[in-house]
Amino acid sequence: MNGTDATVKRWDKNSDWFQLVAREGRLLKKEGSLLKTMTCTQLGGPCDFVLHGISADEVVKAQDSHLKEMVATGDETHQDALKDMKGRWKNPISGMSWYPKTKRDFAALSDG
Repeated sequence: MNGTDATVKRWDKNSDWFQLVAREGRLLKKEGSLLKTMTCTQLGGPCDFVLHGISADEVVKAQDSHLKEMVATGDETHQDALKDMKGRWKNPISGMSWYPKTKRDFAALSDG
């Protein structure tokens, strides 16, 4: 690693250690897997909040948490996106057109 690299060990909610590796402010690895990045906007939200994950499922869960947190803090701009997300969870068959597209978009992203 060079002077702009950083490695941080974290404790996640499942009581497992994992390691984050960042280079020049960009998150590169989690638990030895390359992370990919999507934004709230790419997942149907209203902002450019950056979400990282090793899988599309991980990024979708991060988006769900982000939307809930923003609405809980009174941010009205995220309410419609949260409503849409909840609708996809409540009606998985009708919401399935969104999910495969998100998985394809995630798979098309370059690693790291």
